[in-house]
Amino acid sequence: MMNFRTFDDMSSALSKKLNLIPRDIDLIVGIPRSGLIPANILALHLNLPLTDLDGLISGRMLGKGRTRAHTKQRVTVNDCRKVLVIDDSLWTGETIAMAKQKIDEANIPQEVIYAAVYVTSNTKDKVDLYFDICPFPRMFEWNFMHHGYLENACIDIDGVLCEDPTTQENDDGIKYLNFLENAKPLFLPTLPVGCLVTSRLEKYRPQTETWLKKYGVEYQKLCMLDLPDGETRKALNCHATFKSKIYRQTKSIIFIESELKQAIDIAKYSNKPVLCIETRRLIMPDNESFAQIEYRKMQIASKLKMLKRRLRPFRSNMSRLLQRK
Repeated sequence: MMNFRTFDDMSSALSKKLNLIPRDIDLIVGIPRSGLIPANILALHLNLPLTDLDGLISGRMLGKGRTRAHTKQRVTVNDCRKVLVIDDSLWTGETIAMAKQKIDEANIPQEVIYAAVYVTSNTKDKVDLYFDICPFPRMFEWNFMHHGYLENACIDIDGVLCEDPTTQENDDGIKYLNFLENAKPLFLPTLPVGCLVTSRLEKYRPQTETWLKKYGVEYQKLCMLDLPDGETRKALNCHATFKSKIYRQTKSIIFIESELKQAIDIAKYSNKPVLCIETRRLIMPDNESFAQIEYRKMQIASKLKMLKRRLRPFRSNMSRLLQRK
């Protein structure tokens, strides 16, 4: 089973276990780049100064905002006596080992505590403290498009790699062609993808391939709907069944889908996990009920928003009438 963690999950894991952090820590140090995320969160929670690994060694703190400094807060790195060096996760432990070596060679005077947010049962002993155990296979929200698992992934295009077309653009004509050529990118992978699976029609393969080449998206396969036109696609409404069929036929271990409703159906039909961009959550085949509840919540929120828009002129007119009285 794929394990997925979001920015919210990380923030929650840190805030729930702030008690693990010694209260005589003077400085939070993040190991670039991902380690700067939890370092920032902890520095804000504890109202402590922040720097990166090179900053610790060179004696340079990162700038801070207008948050009120407390009387015990150190002004410079040299004033600090005890520092916490943190990374987002441990895989093999090589990154934290390299950080330790670099700090040891610099012979800094501060006492150093090493930490990671996510560890495995095999790497938890490589740090002094950790906040959660997250086993493999795993992906994080901050690196899901730069992960080795992409070679074993199916990925949607519209709403993931690029923006979705608007209703006006989705005319199966000139406006749609313009969209295909000029769609603005969203989450672009930096590693080759196993299979791109899209509900775009097969007849738009040349425009799609040109766009993918333009933005450097590498892939093994590009699967598109082989239907005559947009009207037929709309009538059949086979987006999720088509995507889940391709997903089942491949050795892919994850499908990255833009829309929640389709993500729920793909997980159901394929019996495999689906990462939904709309909610930033992993939908498991055996946990569809939770996803269905989330989908209903989104539907209700959307209807309430529409209702408020429709009531706005009425409320404005009522306000003017009351003012006249």
